[in-house]
Amino acid sequence: MRAGVSEMHAEKGVGAGCCPSGSGGERQGANRRNSQELRRFGAIHRSIYDELKALKKCDLLHVMDLLIRLVLFGGAIGAVALMVSERRRVTTGSDARPLEGNTKAFVWITCLLSPVLSGIIYYYGWKGRLPIMAKQANRITFIAIIPWIVGFFLLFLLPGIQEGLSTAG
Repeated sequence: MRAGVSEMHAEKGVGAGCCPSGSGGERQGANRRNSQELRRFGAIHRSIYDELKALKKCDLLHVMDLLIRLVLFGGAIGAVALMVSERRRVTTGSDARPLEGNTKAFVWITCLLSPVLSGIIYYYGWKGRLPIMAKQANRITFIAIIPWIVGFFLLFLLPGIQEGLSTAG
């Protein structure tokens, strides 16, 4: 059908833009392009999947290490941003207001992402001007360390213990 459209153009002596947008030749060309793009996407998806399957355990540990570092760094950056913005709100002396609303939620999020760094940033950044907020952030930090300890135990120590038990018995 595509050849028929080209012949029609040649006979009439007009360019390719003379047919209406819904004509069969253009529609087939668009469908052909879409199917080629889908095949290309499928090939890319399959190649990524094959590469992920081929990764060794060592490579996965490197990727996990990179992700953990990014999370820790992101949590610390967020903590610095919040600490500075809250500190700027207090102009003179110290403020005795507690953590509330969005500020408290953001402290929880950053402490869950990076408990040690965020806790240090919040406590030492706020203890002079915002002592109540500093103490609350410090408590949140100690609570947020618990999931990291449990996660470390489950990811690194438990498989080693299980492997040791299976070789001993």
